[in-house]
Amino acid sequence: MSSNDRRPAVFAVAQNQSSIESDEPQQRLMTPHFGILCLSALFSALGFSSVIPTVARFVVTDLNGGDVEVGLALGVFSFSAVLARPWIGRLGDRRGRRLLIAGGSFITAGVLAAHAFADSYSTLLIARLLMGAVQGAFFVGTVTLTTDLAPEHRRGEAASYFSVAIYGGMAFGPWLGEWAVGRWGFDGGFMVGGLCMGLAATAVINYAVDTRESKGVSICPGPNMAYFSKELSLSQMTHHIYNGVQEVVRSDRPNMFVNELGMYLKYLADKIDGHKNNWDKASAKKLNAFVNNMNEGIDYYRQMFNSIGDTFIDVKESVINSLNDAVQRMEEMGEEISILAKENQQ
Repeated sequence: MSSNDRRPAVFAVAQNQSSIESDEPQQRLMTPHFGILCLSALFSALGFSSVIPTVARFVVTDLNGGDVEVGLALGVFSFSAVLARPWIGRLGDRRGRRLLIAGGSFITAGVLAAHAFADSYSTLLIARLLMGAVQGAFFVGTVTLTTDLAPEHRRGEAASYFSVAIYGGMAFGPWLGEWAVGRWGFDGGFMVGGLCMGLAATAVINYAVDTRESKGVSICPGPNMAYFSKELSLSQMTHHIYNGVQEVVRSDRPNMFVNELGMYLKYLADKIDGHKNNWDKASAKKLNAFVNNMNEGIDYYRQMFNSIGDTFIDVKESVINSLNDAVQRMEEMGEEISILAKENQQ
C-alpha cells in the first residue's frame, strides 16, 4: 500500500486545489513578468559572454600573456561563482529574488566596465573573480524566480524558455564583443558588456518583477505553541515530544485531525465568501470539488476512529462528535453553494 493510500483524502485538498484552479487566468505562463525575466536573462547572457573573446585577446595583446594566462583569466570567473552561489541562494531566500537579479546585474555591469581599467594581469584576475561572484547572484535569482513565476504544472516549460534566453544570448554575445572591439577597441568591448548587464537590471527594476505569492493552500495542524501551558526550553520540548510528558499541555487541546479539519472548514467558508461577489462558470465546479474531497476525508476519519478499538479512548467520543458537527457544517455549505449556483444562472 502506498503512502497516499493511507492518507486521509482531506490531506489531498491542497494538491487537488492546484489542479482545480489550474485553468484560472493567473495560471498563464506567458505573463509580462515572465517575459521581462527572460528578456533580462537574454541581456545578461549577452553581457557576460561578449567579453569571453575580448578577455582572451586582451590578455595576449595588451598584457603579453600566453595560453596559461588566457585559460586562468577565463576560468577564474567560474571558480568564484562556484564558491559564492551557495551563500547567494540563502540570501535570495531571505531577501527576495529581485535583490539578487537587479543587484547582481548592476554590480556585474560595473565590474565588467572596470575591466577596461585593468592595466596589469593581476588587476584583471581580481576583476574576473569579482564578476564570477556577483554574476552568480543574477543567475541564481533568475533561475529561482523562473520557478516562482511559473504555474506548478508548467515549470519544465518555463525552464525551457529561460534556457532559450540564456543560450540565445551566449550565441550572439561573442559576436557582439568582437564587433565592439573592432569598432571601439578593448575598452569599448568591455563597456558594451557592462551596458548589456545594466539593461538586464533595468528591465527587472522598471517592471517590478518579484517573487510570486503562492496560490496553494498551506495548512499546518501540528502541536503549535497555543496549546502549551507554559514556556519551555528546547530540552523540555524534546522531552515532551519523545516521552509524552502531559503536564505541559493544556487539557483543552483538540485532536490533531479535528484541528486540521476545522482549518479546512474555515478555508472553504472563506472561499465561498470570496466567490459570492466574483461568481463565474467555474465557481460551482471548484467549490463542489473541494466539498467532495472534504466529505471523503471526513468519512475516512469516521471509519478510522470507529475501528481503532481502545486506542484514543479518552478522546474518541469528542472526536466523533466533532466529525458529526463537521458533516452538518458541510451540508450547510453544500446547500449554500447550490443556492449561489442557481441564483447566478438567472
